[in-house]
Amino acid sequence: MDLPPELREQIYGHYFDEYDMDYMEIWRPESTLSGSGCVTWYAEFPPVVCCDHQTRREALPLFWSCLYIRATLTADYGGSSGNLPHRVYWSGPIKNALRVAHRTVILSCIRTLEVYFEYLSFVGHAQNHKMVIAAVDLTHGTARSWPWPDVDLDPQKGRLAQRLIEVMDPILQEIRTRSGPDGKLQLGDGRKVNELLLIDGSLVDL
Repeated sequence: MDLPPELREQIYGHYFDEYDMDYMEIWRPESTLSGSGCVTWYAEFPPVVCCDHQTRREALPLFWSCLYIRATLTADYGGSSGNLPHRVYWSGPIKNALRVAHRTVILSCIRTLEVYFEYLSFVGHAQNHKMVIAAVDLTHGTARSWPWPDVDLDPQKGRLAQRLIEVMDPILQEIRTRSGPDGKLQLGDGRKVNELLLIDGSLVDL
C-alpha cells in the first residue's frame, strides 16, 4: 500500500489481464425455498478484491470495467410474420441486477456487454427461432457480431446480427459521448433499444 495509486492501478490491471474475464453474468437468479426465484447473487469476485477494504475499494471498479457482461434481449413476433414485433424485452434477471448495479455504483463501471439476441417469429405454422450475439464496446460506441460455429452455415444469422447492430447504433453513439461520474451505461438505455426495435421492421425480411 506504500506504492503510488497509479502504480497500484497498473498492478490491478495486469492482475485482471491474467484473470479469467470471459463473458459471464454478474448476476444469477437463485430459487428461494418458496420457489419464487427472486434472489439475485453476484458472480464470484477475484481473490484480490477480498484482501482488505482499501484494495477492494480501488480494485473493484477496475474489475467491473474489465468484465464482459452478458445480457439477453428478445424480439417476439407473437406468432405473427408481420413487420413489427409483438413485444421486445430484456430478461428479468438482467433488469433486476442493473437496478442493483445502479444503486451500488457498479453500473457506472461497466464498459463491455455481450448481448444475446433472440428472434422469435413464424413462417407459416413453423416457429422461426434464431439467436445471435453482439459484442458491445460502450467506451467506443461500437458493436460487432460475435461468431458462432453455425453462422457460416446460416447466413440469415449474419444479416440479423448486422441489422441489430444498425438499429442499436444511434444509442451507442449517444453512450460514447457520455462522460462524468454516471459512467456510460444508464438505466434507460435498454428501453431505448426496445423502442427502436418496436418501430423498425428491417429485422424481419430475412
